[in-house]
Amino acid sequence: MGKAEQTKQAIIEQAASLFNLKGYAATSIPEITKSIHITKGSFYGNFNNKEEIELAAFEYNVEIINSALRKEIKARDNAIDKLLVFEEYYYEGIKNHRLPAGCAILNTAIEADDTHPKLNEKVVAALDNWKHSMISIIEKGKKYGQIKEDVKADDYAILFIGMIEGAVMLSKVYKSIEPIHTIMKRYRKIVMDELKK
Repeated sequence: MGKAEQTKQAIIEQAASLFNLKGYAATSIPEITKSIHITKGSFYGNFNNKEEIELAAFEYNVEIINSALRKEIKARDNAIDKLLVFEEYYYEGIKNHRLPAGCAILNTAIEADDTHPKLNEKVVAALDNWKHSMISIIEKGKKYGQIKEDVKADDYAILFIGMIEGAVMLSKVYKSIEPIHTIMKRYRKIVMDELKK
């Protein structure tokens, strides 16, 4: 990676962290440039405007989540264990302060739903990808006799995403591990009692 690419990547990484922590509207370009000690000229040599960095930063944040989940899912042998990866990732992330600002998808969804159409499209795409990933796991589990045949994959995928994002939000708001602990216990129980064959 050349110096120009390194600079661009450093801008994306720093902006991704700031946007997720403070929000898109509350984070300025001068704040980004100051935090990584570059000039505004250097910033604008890589991005035409704030919207470009917002979109790139969101994609970067989502890829961090997805790559961590993919690695763990690939390491599991059956559909039930693969579904539990989502519960473990978010619970451990909040518990161990690995997700200090919470979930980048949730944070962006809240801020962008009515104010930033292009960013909202990215959020929808990220959620659709997450939903399809869960549906695929459930359908393969049904095919291989690990998940009950009558399970409606779409319904459970939406339920699980809502549970996880709600749990993260409540734990962040209350500054307590208890909400995510309670909800993720129920997530696990649903997987084991309602899905496992």
